[in-house]
Amino acid sequence: MDAQQNARPKAGALTASALQMKKSFKEKLKEYKSAFYHGKAFRRMEIGKFESAAKILESICRDNPREPGNEISYYFIGQCYFRMGKIDLAINWLSKAYDLFNIKLIENRSYRYLRNYRDMLQMYCKALRINGETALADKLIYEKDFGS
Repeated sequence: MDAQQNARPKAGALTASALQMKKSFKEKLKEYKSAFYHGKAFRRMEIGKFESAAKILESICRDNPREPGNEISYYFIGQCYFRMGKIDLAINWLSKAYDLFNIKLIENRSYRYLRNYRDMLQMYCKALRINGETALADKLIYEKDFGS
């Protein structure tokens, strides 16, 4: 029995700790890749390339639908479409952001997202008003009591 416990692993076989390291490395690599593409998209937004930024952010959300922070990506996608004048697409993405932000605020009871939430809500309401949905925009502002 002692011989089995002290036996060396076969060549090429990974130990449990090596497997764990490999798994955590893959997770970190995924985080860094996501951060890289978010940075790339935000840089494109800064220089006015909104269509390119929206496509990058959409691919991130499509590839990682359960990634934490997608509500912020949805907000920025909506912002890109809003600035391009594509109000219907902006409303679509901003409504997704609105729903996710509300879930986050309720689940976490945290207000660390509040600034982004307020900015997103104001842009969402502005897009709704441009689209002729003033009553819905007024209702959202009234419910959240942020003013417009």
